[in-house]
Amino acid sequence: MTTINHILDKALQGERLDLEDTIKLFESDEVEKMGHVANILMERKHPDPMATFVIGRNVNYTNV
Repeated sequence: MTTINHILDKALQGERLDLEDTIKLFESDEVEKMGHVANILMERKHPDPMATFVIGRNVNYTNV
């Protein structure tokens, strides 16, 4: 049986997660662990401490 820690270690090693892994993560209540690993992976891909935002507007001109 695969534990959440094993799945997260797989992700940190760059291994591909399979369907069973993703289902276990989805059903898990260990959000803090998953968030911590997600932050580590994000910092690997985007090391600069910069955030950008996109404001999307859909202006619909109508007289109704």
